[in-house]
Amino acid sequence: MLALVLWCNKRSTLPASVAEFVPDFAASTPIDPRTGQPMTVREEQRPEGRVWVLRQGDDVLLRLPAP
Repeated sequence: MLALVLWCNKRSTLPASVAEFVPDFAASTPIDPRTGQPMTVREEQRPEGRVWVLRQGDDVLLRLPAP
């Protein structure tokens, strides 16, 4: 979650994948422990506006307002 916040603060964009956090924002690609696959990050349109969402499987770990 911290890697996404740091990324967004520095770049004001959404990474194409969580693998882009390495090596500047994380030591390794964040992995979903339930699936063994990388966590996902994407932009979503919600009633309150655009948000960036970090997910672990179907669970939302973090939502940030998109600039």
